[in-house]
Amino acid sequence: ELLLDEILGKEASVFELRALIGFKGQKIAEIEQQTGAIVRIDQGERPRLRISGSQVEKDKVVKLIREWLSGSKTEFMPLDKSMHGSLIGVRGRVVRWMEERSGARISFQTDKETAEIGMLVCGSEQQCSAAIELARDILENEKFE
Repeated sequence: ELLLDEILGKEASVFELRALIGFKGQKIAEIEQQTGAIVRIDQGERPRLRISGSQVEKDKVVKLIREWLSGSKTEFMPLDKSMHGSLIGVRGRVVRWMEERSGARISFQTDKETAEIGMLVCGSEQQCSAAIELARDILENEKFE
């Protein structure tokens, strides 16, 4: 078993974990297909990876994860809690649309350091900027397209 923190060399964020799993487990399936290893994630306070396979396959998994997540960035956009509903939408429709349009992963939570409530965005610099711009547009215009 390996801690995701150890693989990344830093504390793994919820977004990095979500990005690693992918939509309906697609990213993990892709990693398994590319490496031949079997990868399971034990989610918890400190996520662990259980990798089954030869040492070569395990090394490939670690390398792919590092490469894939090394370019990720996390940005926090403080928001009044009353704004969350506008950005989440009915059944998550708005937040899914923002994720699809920007390519970033989005969640709403409290910043651990400041206790501010807001939107946490994870992705490349361009994806994060696009997601935050979409959120601002939605809040200003009170609609999305």
